[in-house]
Amino acid sequence: MDEIENNGIIEKSVSEWASLMVTVKKKDGGVSLCVYYRGLNVVTKFDAFSLPRMEELSVYLDDIAVNSTNWEIHLEHLEKIFQ
Repeated sequence: MDEIENNGIIEKSVSEWASLMVTVKKKDGGVSLCVYYRGLNVVTKFDAFSLPRMEELSVYLDDIAVNSTNWEIHLEHLEKIFQ
């Protein structure tokens, strides 16, 4: 933990929004960093609606016709379509 803190990957915090971090030793001797998000989950407001299913979106996707000869031209077409 000291090494990743010294490298600026993590930092100590006293914020009420900080989540606890613990280390868990792996079977191979390595270490996994685990974040305890239970406090965050308690205050998170979830959307009251579900994401659309692919069947619902396909109605809109069939109106998009993109014919490209290479990746760059394909990206240009997509930018025009979605602007």
